[in-house]
Amino acid sequence: MEHVAPTPLLDASDAAARIVRHFETGAICPAEMWAQLSDVLARGDVDAILNALPPETQAVLRESYRQRPLSFTALRGNPLRRRIRTWCRGPAARRQE
Repeated sequence: MEHVAPTPLLDASDAAARIVRHFETGAICPAEMWAQLSDVLARGDVDAILNALPPETQAVLRESYRQRPLSFTALRGNPLRRRIRTWCRGPAARRQE
């Protein structure tokens, strides 16, 4: 059996999923979650990475965005802020409501 190196998208999605799990367990606050996610999302296409997450993980992110808008201000000045916000408000977010 040959070892296949993981793709950057999977690495970024795995890292993003770990960050969300840390948030869910209370290990990090919502603002820290967004800050860490922005670092991971800078590795590639924001939509592709976030869309590769399991639906329940996507739901956690969107719920955090809706329920804790003040924590999202941690990304003020971050060039990815608008893209992340657009994803959080996207069509899939409306289906989850």
